[in-house]
Amino acid sequence: SGFKIQANTSRIVGFYITKFSGHGVEIAANDVVVACNVIGLNNAGTVAGNNNYGVKIAGNNNIVGRLGSLTGNVVSGNFFGIVAEGSVSGNIIQGNFVGTSLDGSQDRGNENAGVAIAFGATGTTVGGSSAADRNVISGNDTEGVYLVSDGGNNQVSGNFIGLNAAGTAGIPNTLNGVFFEDSDNNTIGGTSNGEGNRIAFNREDGISVDSASRNNRFLANEIFSNNQLGIDLGNDGVTPNDNGDGDSGANDKQNKPILAGALIDNNRLETQAVLSSTPNTTFRIDFFAGDSCDSSGFGEGATFLGSGSMTTNSGGNGQLDINFPPIPDGQQVTATATSNNGNGNTSEFSECVSVFTLSPPAAPQLTPDTATTNEDTPVTIDVLQNDFRGSGSALTIVAVGDPQSGTAQIVDNQIVYTPDANFSGGDSFFYSAHNGNTANTRQTTVRVQVTEIVDGPSDILLTSDTVVEGSPSGTRVGRFTAVTDGSTRFLSFSLVGSDNDNSNFSVFLGTLRLATVPDFETKSSYVLDVQVRDIVTNQRFSKRLTVNVTDANDAPTAINLSNNRIDENQSAGVTVGTLSSQDVDAGDSHSYALVDGSGSDDNAKFRINGSTLQTNALLDFEE
Repeated sequence: SGFKIQANTSRIVGFYITKFSGHGVEIAANDVVVACNVIGLNNAGTVAGNNNYGVKIAGNNNIVGRLGSLTGNVVSGNFFGIVAEGSVSGNIIQGNFVGTSLDGSQDRGNENAGVAIAFGATGTTVGGSSAADRNVISGNDTEGVYLVSDGGNNQVSGNFIGLNAAGTAGIPNTLNGVFFEDSDNNTIGGTSNGEGNRIAFNREDGISVDSASRNNRFLANEIFSNNQLGIDLGNDGVTPNDNGDGDSGANDKQNKPILAGALIDNNRLETQAVLSSTPNTTFRIDFFAGDSCDSSGFGEGATFLGSGSMTTNSGGNGQLDINFPPIPDGQQVTATATSNNGNGNTSEFSECVSVFTLSPPAAPQLTPDTATTNEDTPVTIDVLQNDFRGSGSALTIVAVGDPQSGTAQIVDNQIVYTPDANFSGGDSFFYSAHNGNTANTRQTTVRVQVTEIVDGPSDILLTSDTVVEGSPSGTRVGRFTAVTDGSTRFLSFSLVGSDNDNSNFSVFLGTLRLATVPDFETKSSYVLDVQVRDIVTNQRFSKRLTVNVTDANDAPTAINLSNNRIDENQSAGVTVGTLSSQDVDAGDSHSYALVDGSGSDDNAKFRINGSTLQTNALLDFEE
């Protein structure tokens, strides 16, 4: 062999590997990368093949092809192309040209299969969902992809099999695009975008399954221009359906759907698939279209349209009605069925049906509508329920006008009208609809009557929320008013609840008055729970309000002297003691003076300097 790799995580990158008597590259290790090589062609692009496999994969989790910035390999002109063989798993084959020239435009086929998954290999990925993952597997002298006695759970997706790298012309594989031999539980294509293969121009079948292979799924593949069938279960031509679908063999000879026509109506393709198969089973039905049908009348499917799901009844019968974007008149539509009961067998292609277009639908007739609602209340109007759709599809609302006193919106093919706040009276607007043909758009009017609803009070206001400390009981604090919608009302106000300071107040005819004398130093604010009631409608609204007490300047309550004794016969100006005051208003400053009054005859013998009491004369005890 050119390279025999026995060390894990090795990389073989950027070689021409030609003319070896064994394999070009033999991977006998794990986590190896083989990329950017030309294996089997010389630098002129002519065949200089290796006598055995171009690449033999005999380890796990290896990558043959692109990885990050590394491109895939060209593997052409060898005995086999790329082979995953034996009890190996998790290998990835992506971004390679297998069987073509260096640029993917010409036939440089390997003598046998381009890619083989064989003898126990499992979990192999060939291709992927992106263009960079795509392998071009074309021009090989037997099969494009060969699955033989593998371990299952292999996936072949997103590849060109039988086409050039541009996908514009054929480079046929000599036998089948994909061939199953004693091979179970594999997937060709997939359910994610980009996972379908394009399998075309091969000289036998697109996909061929021998009688020992079953439980293989073929999903979303575009299969066309193969010389024989697009899908052949048993390698024996078209397999007829059987009652109850109880037969065995290739993919258990899964019955194919029967299409009940394909027509273009209301700018969409409508078709119906019926299936007779195993009872109480869910099936995926894949639909395809193409310019022409196979000469057998069954398949192929050049363009994947989409898929749907059906479940058979206890008699094994199921039906699926489905639609797709329109396709040209005269195209051929076909379908496959894949069971979802754990087996996953896919059928051959159904018999083709030809697409035809119905004449354009006649115009609809729209009838004016009326509706009622209450003030401030939206209403949903099913304006189409009394309209005639004509010969087209279901009517669709496409436009709505602006009402004078509200808004109108299209919601789920109905119209939601919302009146302006507090509006009552009549309003109107138009809407337009068509039946699938925009030329058949029609317009009519909707009239809405909005009934006045007297709303309850929505807020309580107090004209003043302060009271001066020491104000007597009965002092007016302020007057209550209520916010309403403007209608004439008779309102009453009351204090409610118990977890509050309501007992310090009273309410009469909407006026709030003191019921006690407020003292700022004891309580600086009061919490009130007030309720307003509409006497006519008995509608009520409650709110918690706060009344704040304004601090008043209280007079001092006492004067203290730090010392009241002094020795006699001292000269004037001697300090007797310091004056201080008792005052409930903490932090107040005080001034002191001697004033006339009872017992003031001796005032002349003293004077005050700031807060200090001093003598103003010589004091004699004996006087």
